[in-house]
Amino acid sequence: LERLEPYTQNLAKQDDLEVYRSAIVILRHVMPHQSMLNDAFLQKLQTALLSSVPKLPKSELHVVVPCLWTIDSMLGNRDRLVNYVISALRGVYAMRSTNFAGEPQTVSKASKLMVIVGHFGKACDFEGHLAKFKESFAWHKGGSVAGLLVDVLCPFTSPKQPLSIRQPGLEALCMVCQTSPKLLLRQDVVNAFETVFRDRDASLEEILLIGLEGFFSAGELNEASGDAPELGTGVASGNERLGKTYVATDQDGASTSIARRFLPQILRIALSADAELSFVASKIIVSVNRQGLVHPKESGPALVALETCPNAAIANMAYIEHKAQNTKHESFFDKAYMRAVQQVFKYQRDVIGSTAGYIGQPPASKMHLLWDVLKSGKAQVRKKFLSNLAGKLDFDLATLHVANAVPTHLSFVRFCTENMALFDYERVDEVMHLLVAMEKTFSATGTSVAQIIESDVLQLHVGEMNTQAAADATSETLRPEASRAVLDPDRLLQLAVAAQICSLIWEARSFIRRLWNMKKYLNKPKSAAKESNRTAARVTNAASLTDTYLASVADIMGANASPDAQRQICTTLVELISTDNEVKVRSEAEEDAELENGYDTPSEGASRKSPSLPPSGGGRGRKRKSVASANATPRKRGRPSTGRRKSGSVKMDEDGDGGWD
Repeated sequence: LERLEPYTQNLAKQDDLEVYRSAIVILRHVMPHQSMLNDAFLQKLQTALLSSVPKLPKSELHVVVPCLWTIDSMLGNRDRLVNYVISALRGVYAMRSTNFAGEPQTVSKASKLMVIVGHFGKACDFEGHLAKFKESFAWHKGGSVAGLLVDVLCPFTSPKQPLSIRQPGLEALCMVCQTSPKLLLRQDVVNAFETVFRDRDASLEEILLIGLEGFFSAGELNEASGDAPELGTGVASGNERLGKTYVATDQDGASTSIARRFLPQILRIALSADAELSFVASKIIVSVNRQGLVHPKESGPALVALETCPNAAIANMAYIEHKAQNTKHESFFDKAYMRAVQQVFKYQRDVIGSTAGYIGQPPASKMHLLWDVLKSGKAQVRKKFLSNLAGKLDFDLATLHVANAVPTHLSFVRFCTENMALFDYERVDEVMHLLVAMEKTFSATGTSVAQIIESDVLQLHVGEMNTQAAADATSETLRPEASRAVLDPDRLLQLAVAAQICSLIWEARSFIRRLWNMKKYLNKPKSAAKESNRTAARVTNAASLTDTYLASVADIMGANASPDAQRQICTTLVELISTDNEVKVRSEAEEDAELENGYDTPSEGASRKSPSLPPSGGGRGRKRKSVASANATPRKRGRPSTGRRKSGSVKMDEDGDGGWD
């Protein structure tokens, strides 16, 4: 250790600073464990460090000042360090009325003195020397040295001061308050913090956030280092343990107060475009949640939004905390997920600048981390999330706003549908549940929108023409030369946007159905329960299906660029509602072959589609024809057995022959 002492005096070059820092760190952590160090060495080291303090940058003071406090503790002589701090504090106090704008040469001196005071106030405990401080500051009526430091520093954080003075003043104030948390409850300190958030100056907000992050991190360390008794060594009586555990500290009260008062501002900064500020604010949010200082629903939506941040460090930090909170408070997060989705969309639109629901290549859902958290919880919560998200796609045509270049709800629907389409589902029943929810939303609004389009855009009226005439008129509207009634452009745009929204919902639904090969699971009521428990699997051509789907979404999003394009998307929706493209229409040869071989009449239940799906429109009744030749002699029917048939019912065979032998 004595051989390290020369390195503490050599600061002639910038390169020496790294060696200097390393030597100080070693001395600070090793000296307390060496009882044989002589006082002469310690005093020489103390003198060298004190002489270097005014020349050191701020980044080195946080190493040197704690080392000085360690040396002072070993020497048992506080007077030298106390006098040094009093001298610096006098210099700061003497500049309280200085016009820094008119005397710029004093700014550097004042800044340096305030930073020195802040570091000593953070690393040292001078409360036992209050009388010594009051000899120089007789006007101070408080009962603590930390309070005296705050009284001197707070005026320099005023908006009346230039920014170059406010920055070191705020930094010193935050450092002093980290050691004395109860000072954070003082009104002048709270006002100084509120002024920073109100002014929204990035440099001041960064200083304040770094100070608060250090304060909350210290709270986590104190909580983790609690004196928990080892197994079998606990106290015999519970009163002793309770009396020690449930005594609130100044750290607890200040942490809760600061978190509740300033959390909205911290959330705002975390969701801002400034990467450095966002990272520090995100660390504070995570620390606040770990300590349970606020209700999980207060910061839950912000955590979900930060999971979609392009900065991998922020996204991973938010994901880990979100998953931990969801494990402990799944019911709270369950109620806030729709608000979280709205927050994610707003964050992606306003900060990231993209309303697409996917990133990367191959495309992945932007909310895939949210879905991963949901997959670690209950299946019921996932299904509720999918139902609610599908319900959020719905809209009221009368209140649909289309004033923006890209209407807000249209962008929101695109964002949600692309996310739902690219989620990594685990079970078949989840996909089936989502399809039913999306079809319900589509049928509830899409049908009414199509009827309005037929009336206002296509000029079709059910009472004036039969079905065939309506079909002819619909085809006529596709011709550019066809005459069209004058329609208000705003109304046409509104209907076109509504058609786009419905088309996005149906396109996502159809893509999900094909991607997960859901056709083989649908319309099978007998095996529905068994099939729904299966693990969902994508089809082999998933990549090409995804590319086609995303291209279709891009086409739909650009379908309102001109009046002709608006009419086209309206017509496309009407055709989508009127025609079921998923029904295979057989050729005449296939029909003739079936007539020759015979066929059964489909049951009414098998031919009826879900009311949420577009009707097939081809429901021709078919006669039953026997498989046997027409010339064959029919077999005589025997007397029916009363034990095998109930009165008033006929047992149907699997092939639908209705009891025919």
